[in-house]
Amino acid sequence: FLNSNGKLKLRYDLFKYNFYEISRQKCNNYDFINNKLNGLSNNHIEILFPDRGNNVPQTFPILLADKKIRDEAYFNMNERGYGVVSLYHTMIAELAETLVNEHEISDRILNLPIHQDIESDQLDEMLETLIEMVESHKR
Repeated sequence: FLNSNGKLKLRYDLFKYNFYEISRQKCNNYDFINNKLNGLSNNHIEILFPDRGNNVPQTFPILLADKKIRDEAYFNMNERGYGVVSLYHTMIAELAETLVNEHEISDRILNLPIHQDIESDQLDEMLETLIEMVESHKR
């Protein structure tokens, strides 16, 4: 916005953030979740990108067994304060008919948070909650 002198003023001082450290922590959190989920013999949670390469991801995308489980996990986990996201959960109807694989993924995708302020014990708790929810559907 413009201040009283007509000069551009930012609401936040972008230089006070250590973007390298934020990126490093997000990558560490991604790798933490990846290692935990890879260590499970759970075929109801599929890791969408097991190798993040040199990318700094925004979230940790997983695929769950079906839309019902994904929706239930989304609402239940957010009620508990985990801040999961369901990106691409709605496809354009005309595209859903021709992009079958993409439509199937959009019904099952859930994005887990990996932001720099989350601690490994919170990630552990979140994963335990997710696994518990998914396991309860297998019965």
